[in-house]
Amino acid sequence: MKLLLAKGGRTGYHIVVGKDAPDADKFAARELANFLFEITGAAFTFSFERGSAEKIIAVGQAAAAEAGFALEADLGLETLVHDTNGGDVALYGGQPRGTLYAVYDFLDGLGCRWFTPTVSRIPRLPDLEIFVQKKRFTPVLEYRDHNYHFMREDPVFAARNKINGAMTRLMPEMGGRIKYGPFVHTFEKLMSPKDYFEEHPEYFSMVKGERISEKTQLCLTNPDVHKIVCGEIRKWLTEDPTLTIISVSQNDWSNPCECPECKKVDELTGSNAGTMIMFLNKVAETLEPEYPHVVFDTLAYSYTRKTPKGIKPRHNVCVRLCSIECCYSHPYGQCDGMPDIFAREVTDNVHSDQSFASDLREWAKICDRLYIWDYVTNFANYCMPFPNFHVLADNIKFLTANSVRGIFEQGNSTSGGGADLNELRCYMISRLLWDPHCDIEAEKKMFLEEFYGEAASAVSEYIDLMREAVVADGVHMGIYEPPEFHHLTDAALTRAEEILSAPEEELMRDMTRLVRLKRAQLPLKFVRMRHKVKPEAIDRELIEVFFELAKTAGISRVSEIRTLEYSKNHLLEKGTLYTF
Repeated sequence: MKLLLAKGGRTGYHIVVGKDAPDADKFAARELANFLFEITGAAFTFSFERGSAEKIIAVGQAAAAEAGFALEADLGLETLVHDTNGGDVALYGGQPRGTLYAVYDFLDGLGCRWFTPTVSRIPRLPDLEIFVQKKRFTPVLEYRDHNYHFMREDPVFAARNKINGAMTRLMPEMGGRIKYGPFVHTFEKLMSPKDYFEEHPEYFSMVKGERISEKTQLCLTNPDVHKIVCGEIRKWLTEDPTLTIISVSQNDWSNPCECPECKKVDELTGSNAGTMIMFLNKVAETLEPEYPHVVFDTLAYSYTRKTPKGIKPRHNVCVRLCSIECCYSHPYGQCDGMPDIFAREVTDNVHSDQSFASDLREWAKICDRLYIWDYVTNFANYCMPFPNFHVLADNIKFLTANSVRGIFEQGNSTSGGGADLNELRCYMISRLLWDPHCDIEAEKKMFLEEFYGEAASAVSEYIDLMREAVVADGVHMGIYEPPEFHHLTDAALTRAEEILSAPEEELMRDMTRLVRLKRAQLPLKFVRMRHKVKPEAIDRELIEVFFELAKTAGISRVSEIRTLEYSKNHLLEKGTLYTF
């Protein structure tokens, strides 16, 4: 149905939201009014009742029902609905975020995009005619999260891009977030060996016949461990009743317990995940009567990645399968290779993409709530070119096609622009998590045009060049690669530098975009610096210049755990980067 929302910067429409509607619905109504004004120049006022308004946009279930719309059933938490009734429009959805997403989806259909917290594309249409038809949409992923700091620092930006996970700061009036407590690797938090090991070494891992206190895990067959863990979780939920997922997950190292009881379970189930699922099922069963709304989460990671046999996670247990050993230059399920770092140190607990795909399918068979912890950057060298843009869509489609209900994309959480096109990757991931089947190439093109202006085609060509460097040569790119990696040849770097420097003169009258282009060149400068600086020949000036540029660009780390200052000093003293 065609509707004329505005003509010549004026409108006959009034926005209505229920007086007793949730705060998120009222926030949605304000967002709609503000952006429709920005688009048309017309004042779309809103109130809690229709009054004498001839035509309205009803925001939220209460307003839609009052306006005579027959509400859709089974809306869940995030299902959105667009509907029309005569000249009226209804935008509503499930609670707590469905109505907010209905509004953002509506604005999205008008051409609104929020690329970064400070860069958006809002059309200017004083004459706004729209075509509205009945629409109902439920996102395939119930949990959508990544840790790029643009999302973490700006909750409104996260809401507009429909990210709902633990890394955001979404306020209750924005529908809140799915909140973990704590996020991961919680054995140490639940039971620290500093507190328990001296008197009760039997609570911790037996490795090669000895109980260990350093880099230990929990003894998951010990009944006292179950009682203590349940008690600690009760404390967490008392301190913060808004927690919706509790992580009970292994510490970030190996050493699972090999005591006779644990070993028996793991051998019977064919995986160290056997004791983990058995333990978590018992915790989830014990606590469910007190906390029926809470999901209990663990990892399928490293030694627990393989699916156990003869045991299934309970309905209130979530398993987060991790893709850490995979190749990131080819789509999951289509690659039979392995990144060099893992191929050199292959063990029974390290798998190729084919075995990851197999593990994913096996977990999907037994797990009602399967999440993925995915990786989208080079953690050893944040500033190094990491050409994975071409696999983002294929990977997320593959995961969702295999019953995955939640995805956390772990990227570079510490740095802004200049760290390998962070802004673009952040935006593309957000679009794909909401709708894995969106036209991501069109979205990428829109981003590049708005963000880089006349340099858009050059940045696109650079992305294609880096992609071909890994795809054409069959390179298996992992997440800990060095600057001397296969695709970063002198010829490739030279061509990339030519491509990204070509538009500089055209952008001289557009300093904002020129600065962005200069930041896009920093990964090339990083690799050049690393190629030239050796322990036997330390170029102090080259190092100082790069790190000053990095600091100016807002880069705080060049690797996951080392500060910018530490990395610079290590290079100056040793001629190498200590990355982990």
